[in-house]
Amino acid sequence: MTKRYPRTLSAGANNTVIALSSTEVGKLFAGDTRSDIGSEAEKMKFANAVNGLVVQFIRLDVFGEHSEMLVMERLYPMDFRAYEYERRELLLDVFVGNVLAASAPIKKIGWNPITCSAHA
Repeated sequence: MTKRYPRTLSAGANNTVIALSSTEVGKLFAGDTRSDIGSEAEKMKFANAVNGLVVQFIRLDVFGEHSEMLVMERLYPMDFRAYEYERRELLLDVFVGNVLAASAPIKKIGWNPITCSAHA
């Protein structure tokens, strides 16, 4: 039987994400996945240093006796249907502008973030 955690936000085959507070969530690493936590934490730290497009890493912690936890900022997704088409188009334009602005230094070294490939 699968272990159930209080305040579960999502659960997959390998990890469970739980709400810790109104501003933090914890991704639990137990059993075979415990060795992955350091690697994922380092990748998040690197991505956070590049730009703000990845959820913010906060800390590594322990949850109970058998789980380690990657603590991240808690995001509240917005339902796109709550906004009119014009507002959605404006949000998309701002997002695309931010992505392109953030990728400008990357383009200088020959990497296309949209296609995830190098260009000559």
